[in-house]
Amino acid sequence: SATTWPASAPAAPSNLGATAVGGSRVDLVWNDNSADETSFRIERKIGPGGPYGLVAAVPANTTTWCDTGLSPSTTYFYRVLAYNNAGAATAPSEPSARTGAALAPQAPSGLAALSRASSRVDLSWQDNSIVEDGFQIERKTGSDGTYAVVATVPSDTVGFGDTGLSAKTTYTYRVRAYNTAGSSAYTPEVSATAQAASGSGSGGKSGCFIATAAYGSPLDPHVVVLRRFRDRVLVRTPLGRQFVEAYYRHSPPVADLIRRSEALRCVTRWGLAEVIGAVRWIEAEAGSAPRRPAPASAGRSTSK
Repeated sequence: SATTWPASAPAAPSNLGATAVGGSRVDLVWNDNSADETSFRIERKIGPGGPYGLVAAVPANTTTWCDTGLSPSTTYFYRVLAYNNAGAATAPSEPSARTGAALAPQAPSGLAALSRASSRVDLSWQDNSIVEDGFQIERKTGSDGTYAVVATVPSDTVGFGDTGLSAKTTYTYRVRAYNTAGSSAYTPEVSATAQAASGSGSGGKSGCFIATAAYGSPLDPHVVVLRRFRDRVLVRTPLGRQFVEAYYRHSPPVADLIRRSEALRCVTRWGLAEVIGAVRWIEAEAGSAPRRPAPASAGRSTSK
């Protein structure tokens, strides 16, 4: 059948409003007065004399949009156009909003430390800010030592692996967020005692002892899937951390047996296939596709 095109451009949106939220965000709202637009185009300029440039296109029937990543203490002007195949109509008003001064980020919360074999402690926390540039991780030995920065990780990061630690030594940690305006308060301190490294080498540095023994390498894609699930899901809940801690206590001897027997390796791979399939399904449903980790000064960080 032939395509029917709109006879005229859509009705222009109205009552466009712009409200600054903090130092880096402006919220827009408008009335949708058309029944046949295909999209809205959002344009922005800096100051009254600057040229407009397209910053976003949103679907039909949308009436709000958030402009983020803006510069603090800056005035932005906006206009919104309704589009269809016959043309465009511009909202009659071009409101402006001035972003506030840069603010220091909110402090992270819920810092937790999980002791692992192979002289490693994993940290996780809750990111409570949308304006941080990164997080600063500090560590001291015992409860009376002096704190020193061990790593800085990018914004949106919610975990870090501190490696190369001394076995049977207690480490205390704190984390704070930072940006160009300053730093947040620190999280409450947490402590963990690094465990001794496994003498058998069956688990490698991944900590996934049984899977590594079954697949032969901590870099095997199946092991990577399980390790990612551990870091992104299990260690972020109290019950998950208890499970992981119990696994690290009891799995190395089992992994040694698996590593020495090809039959056990085959059986274990068969059993893990269902688990790995379930983890991949959970990741797909949650939209948690793997991200390339950003470089840090030590260990490994986890993004939210």
